[in-house]
Amino acid sequence: MAAALSYEDLRKQARQLENEIDLKLVAFSKLGAGIKTPHSSHADPDTVPLLSGEDTFETMSLEIEQLLNKLTQVNERLSEQPVSGAAMLHTLQRHRDILADLSRDYRKTNSQRESRREREDLLRSSESFRTDGINNRRDMYLKENQHVHK
Repeated sequence: MAAALSYEDLRKQARQLENEIDLKLVAFSKLGAGIKTPHSSHADPDTVPLLSGEDTFETMSLEIEQLLNKLTQVNERLSEQPVSGAAMLHTLQRHRDILADLSRDYRKTNSQRESRREREDLLRSSESFRTDGINNRRDMYLKENQHVHK
């Protein structure tokens, strides 16, 4: 089992994790806002990135979840420390509030990205339906035209 950390060590660890999560959330939200699904069949293989935006998003999502879990554990360990005054209570509450804010931002970015992806899928399916409908209609006109000219 790890050696018991002091209150100050735990606070430093919590602040470090909060800062790291915050930086990753900024990049995560930018990536989530700009995800484009690569469905082009004529893409140059030399210019296609090895990891798609989707893969990068999933990797970052997993990293942030792990960091949030670590921060939760650190906050729990902070709460187990003997309380010595109102300042300490305020600090503990502040760390809990920061964790709640970071978790909310993470869930919000995930849900926005999921909504965007569903919308893109819906638009893509309606586009293929529209194209198929036009092709079918054109084929029917061609057949009808051929019957008329026979």
